[in-house]
Amino acid sequence: MLNDMDEKVNSNNIYPFEFNNGQNQKDVKYTVTNDGYIIMFLKNEIIMGLKETNSVTTLNYDEEQLKETKNTETINFFKILLKNSLPDVEIIGEGEGDEKKNYFDFDVPDEEVIDVPTYSQIRYKGIYHGIDLCFDFNNGELDYKFILQQGTNPEIINMTFEGIENIKLDRDKNAEVNIKECKLSVLKSSAYQSYSEINIEVASEFKIEGDSLYINVGHYDKTLPLVIKSALSYFTYMRGESDGMEYIIENDSIENIEVKDITNSSDIMTDSQGDLPVEEPKESNIKGESVDCEMNVLDRGHHKKPDIEDVYNIITNPHYGLAEIKREVRAIERNVKETICRLEARNREIQCKLDCIIACMNCKRKFALTTDRVRRECRIANLFINIRNNSRTPVELEIRRKNICNDRSRVCTICITVGPCSCKEVIFRNIPDTYEIEIRGVTEDVRIRVTEVCCGDNGSSRPIRLCRIPDPS
Repeated sequence: MLNDMDEKVNSNNIYPFEFNNGQNQKDVKYTVTNDGYIIMFLKNEIIMGLKETNSVTTLNYDEEQLKETKNTETINFFKILLKNSLPDVEIIGEGEGDEKKNYFDFDVPDEEVIDVPTYSQIRYKGIYHGIDLCFDFNNGELDYKFILQQGTNPEIINMTFEGIENIKLDRDKNAEVNIKECKLSVLKSSAYQSYSEINIEVASEFKIEGDSLYINVGHYDKTLPLVIKSALSYFTYMRGESDGMEYIIENDSIENIEVKDITNSSDIMTDSQGDLPVEEPKESNIKGESVDCEMNVLDRGHHKKPDIEDVYNIITNPHYGLAEIKREVRAIERNVKETICRLEARNREIQCKLDCIIACMNCKRKFALTTDRVRRECRIANLFINIRNNSRTPVELEIRRKNICNDRSRVCTICITVGPCSCKEVIFRNIPDTYEIEIRGVTEDVRIRVTEVCCGDNGSSRPIRLCRIPDPS
C-alpha cells in the first residue's frame, strides 16, 4: 500500500495534463507544468518552454570546499506547428483523475478557479483526415502517437518547429532540435499494425526539410490501421561562472534530473555525429585518440574519462609531457568533485522534501502554517496545500490567511468543500515574507500536507512548519 507521499508523486506522474478552466489564456486547451519545462496544447500547435539554468554550483579546485553561486533560470519558448491540420480539431482529455486543482489569488479574490480536472492522456481527434494524435507520459518522456485509419496517407503529417536554431538527425536517426542552450530530442519513430492481436512492425524514419519534420513509412497493409509512435525528451546545459565548467543535465522524468557529463566550456566542439562533447585535440595527440604506453589506440573521437590504469599509462608514456599529465589529473579531480556535488545536491533535495511534508493531523484542533522566521531570506511566491478527505461524507474547511507586513494586518477567508474519499489542492499565490494560514474544521479523517513551497525566482523550496494554535480555554 502506498503512503500519502507516494500517492501524491504517483498522481502527478499519471495525471499531468491539466484542463484550462480559465486559469490560462483561452487559446490554451491543456497544460503540463514541471520544474524543467512548460507545455501548452493549442488547437493546431504546441508551445513548449524549456528552462535553462544559467548558473549552478561551481567548483574551485584551489580550495578544499565547494563554492555555490546563485541559480537564475530563463525559459526558451518554441512552437511545434501541425501544418495543414484541420481547423476544427477537438482536443479531448482521457483518463480523468480524482484529484482536482484550485487556484486562488488573494490580491484578486473574485478571480478564483476551482475544481480543475487533470487527465492521464489527451487526444487531438481528427487532427488530419482519418488521423488522431495522442499524448501521454511514459517514464518521464512525452510520448505521442499518430493513429491512422485504413487508407490514410502518412505523408500529410508535418511538424514544423518555430523559434529554434536548427534541427538535424543524429546517427541513431533521432531528430535533434537545438534551442539556445537546450536540446530537444525527438526519438526515432516506430510504426506497427495490429493483426489478430499481434503487432507487426513497419519500417519508419524521419525526414527533415528545413525546420519541418516528416515521417517516411515503408511497405504496410493499407487495409489495416497504422500507428506511428515517438517521444520527446530533452537536456540542457547548466553553466557555472568559475573555471569555465559546464554541466550537461538530462531531465529523465517529470520530477528528476540527472547529471550526465561535465566538460570544459572554454574548449568544446561536437563530433561528426553531433551527439557527444569532444575535447579538441592537443599537439601531442593530433587525431584526438587516447593511447596506451605502446601507442595502441584506446579510444577515438570521444573524450574518455581516465581511470587509475590510464594515469599509469600517461606517466609511463614518453609521448606525454608534463602538461598532459596535469591535464589528465585535473580531469580525474573534476570527476570526483562533480560526483560529490551531485550527491550533496541530491541530499539537499531529499532533506528539503522531508522538511516540506507535514504530518497527519489526528486531532480536532485548529492548526496554522507559518514560515520559519529564522530562515526567511526572500519572498515566497506560491504555497501548495493538499487536502485529502478519507471519510464517506463531505468536509467543509475554513482557510484563513493573515498577512503581516509593515505592521499592517489583513485577513482573507476561503471556505472550501472536499467531497467524500477525494482530495483537493489549494494554491496560494503571491505569498509575502510574513504570513499565517489557519485551517479550521479539521477532523481525524482529514489529512493536510504542504506539497511544494516555491520562493523567489529560482523556484527553490523553503521549510514550512506546523504550529498548533493555543486553545483559548
